[in-house]
Amino acid sequence: MSLVIGNALLYLIALLVYWRKQRRIDYGFVTIALYLVVAVCCAFEYSTEPYRWQLTWWPFIYLFIANLILFLPLFPDSSRVATKVYYNRSINLQGLQIFCGIYIVFALITTVCYLPLAWDNLQSGAWAMIRDNTYEEEFQLFKNPLLNILANLSTHFTIAVIAIYFYLLTQPRVNKGFKTLLLTATVVPMILTSIVIAARGHIFTLLFNLLIGFLCFRQYIPKRTKRTLTIWAIVFGSILILYTLAVTIARFGQESNSSLLYYFGHSMLTFDYGLTDTIDTYGKGAYTFRRFVGYVSQDMDWLLGTHFGTSFFTFVGSLYIDFGPMGTMVAVTILALTMLSLIRKRKLDLADIYLYLFYVSTVLNGALVIAPDLGWRCLLMFCIYVMLKILGKKQINTPTR
Repeated sequence: MSLVIGNALLYLIALLVYWRKQRRIDYGFVTIALYLVVAVCCAFEYSTEPYRWQLTWWPFIYLFIANLILFLPLFPDSSRVATKVYYNRSINLQGLQIFCGIYIVFALITTVCYLPLAWDNLQSGAWAMIRDNTYEEEFQLFKNPLLNILANLSTHFTIAVIAIYFYLLTQPRVNKGFKTLLLTATVVPMILTSIVIAARGHIFTLLFNLLIGFLCFRQYIPKRTKRTLTIWAIVFGSILILYTLAVTIARFGQESNSSLLYYFGHSMLTFDYGLTDTIDTYGKGAYTFRRFVGYVSQDMDWLLGTHFGTSFFTFVGSLYIDFGPMGTMVAVTILALTMLSLIRKRKLDLADIYLYLFYVSTVLNGALVIAPDLGWRCLLMFCIYVMLKILGKKQINTPTR
């Protein structure tokens, strides 16, 4: 028990150090706070079934050090990051609106494809069976492969559009109706996707991404707009949480409370006992680049000698599977240094902010799980980044008065 308590204390110290430096609740604070919550839940989960987990101290220390490195780009003052974008006069609002128009088309396709399926699921309420079906190896929502790609394409744009949306809230020249449409097109596809596959993670990811986008630009968002956002956030946040609880109860019945504790409280435990304790070979990219290599996650335990069972073993764990202890430390160091060099630029545009928030979102969600095929999502991220660089920059910089 002392191991899991000590692990939680490490993240508490990290959060206190962050608070002492920043004195504000921003996306960095939220990220480290989530890791503390997960560490505390791990302690409670361990206390319910201590004989299930044969823990040792070094994986916790290793995981904490790797996470500290990943936290480093979160320490620079978040207000300065937003300022570098807000006062960048070379940002092309018209180009950003074209990008958003393309996204809205993708979001409409997702909505049209998923709405009938979501309605059927809401009527049936058979969430446990629906979720079990998604775990089948050959599971596809649509027989047409192109339709499967188009239906999911909008979800890969979510972080970019969230960054643009909150930036546009700081720009009074942009039509309010367009902003509302953009937010609707961001939220609806993610909710429908969650309902279609009876998932809870999509809801948490959506809420986290909206929160970090808001915290990034909040100092430049008008007070009246912030009040309106707060009201809508409370209303829709409550509805989404109620939906999540309903799915949890339907899937797990009387074990709902223990399932929620397990959901938030086993990622660090699994990294310690399930991944690092028995791994005898490494994937060499098979997990991160699954779409290109062809391995499925069900094969990984057999291939690597592990016994983790699910993908809930943290972001660091997803790298550890492929690159081992040394390779993982090199990878997180390169990622952290890259992000630090990015946000230290004199000027930032929306493409840079998108890249940074993609990193923050990955680290934040990585307290719990990073699904296989991160390499594919990074490839799409790069394509979106290039699109934003091209569309979001004025061809000729006009002098400001």
